[in-house]
Amino acid sequence: MKKLFLVLLLLICGSRPVTGADGPLSAAETAQKGIDACDSDLFNRGVDMDRVAFLAMQDLLKADILKGEAGKKNGGAAEILITLGAGSPEQAALIGRLLASELRGFAVSGINSCLFAGKEGAQPAQSGGMLASTLTRLAPGRREIKAGKILDRNKDKARISAEFVDPRAGTFPLVLGVERQNGAWRIVEIDNVPELLERAAAQGR
Repeated sequence: MKKLFLVLLLLICGSRPVTGADGPLSAAETAQKGIDACDSDLFNRGVDMDRVAFLAMQDLLKADILKGEAGKKNGGAAEILITLGAGSPEQAALIGRLLASELRGFAVSGINSCLFAGKEGAQPAQSGGMLASTLTRLAPGRREIKAGKILDRNKDKARISAEFVDPRAGTFPLVLGVERQNGAWRIVEIDNVPELLERAAAQGR
């Protein structure tokens, strides 16, 4: 579970694309600049944080990793999600928005404090709410999202491959949905959240 939140946050940790061209991969370049500058506003130009967090939380609430004994073993945030996500679709959507807001707030704090850039002396971002027990345990240090290639593109929408690299947790393959908004490309979705959840469950985190 902790590794999953690392991936979700870092889209809150930086990226280094293959090219600086003004195409779909440029969303990752803009995100990296925001991380390096400890500037969440700049980061947000490359990542639609509200949308990424909300859609990821919707996938999380539907996941088998949170059901039965598998969910209980993940503890903390997982136990809360099991209970809250079991209600009506409307309730699940509301909980998803609340959790996404918490995740986004922690991300903004982590970027602006230089925690996610791995700057020496950076203070851990503060977190409260239902996800606090999980988010506050994330180790400081630099992470990267290394953009790979454009998988497919249809005018102003595309999917790109990428790798999330964490010095402690390892490397995670990503499939990212990107869109061109007002002339600029932004990451709007992590398309392979279910696969990331399965990997996190297999590794027992």
